[in-house]
Amino acid sequence: MKATLPFTTPHHLDNEPETEALLARAPVLLATMGLCAPPPLMVICELLGVPYSEAEAIRRLTRRLFVTDITSDELRAAQGEMQDRLADLVRQKRARPDDGLISAMVAANDGGDHLTEPELPANLEAC
Repeated sequence: MKATLPFTTPHHLDNEPETEALLARAPVLLATMGLCAPPPLMVICELLGVPYSEAEAIRRLTRRLFVTDITSDELRAAQGEMQDRLADLVRQKRARPDDGLISAMVAANDGGDHLTEPELPANLEAC
């Protein structure tokens, strides 16, 4: 399969004709990203039992964890925010279980296959 977007380096951005060609394709690239990103996220939300209305928040938090241009303090803050969000989901699923993975993990934990409260969201973050 041939890549439709060339690898971009600072050299490409300094080369004006190549930059203009890349930017000319931006609407198509953005549309493609908009069509390709939601289905995997919808599947992940479905498997975990996360309402799709929360998908954008999950995507935003996940992206913050994988960027390379943030400080270690910003990374720790992002990790803390993700852990807090996952802990909230654990509490919600404990109160209102469904057939998603989070509810199954909570039920297994509460049924004797013990994880600590901090371990539950940490294991979910690894999903």
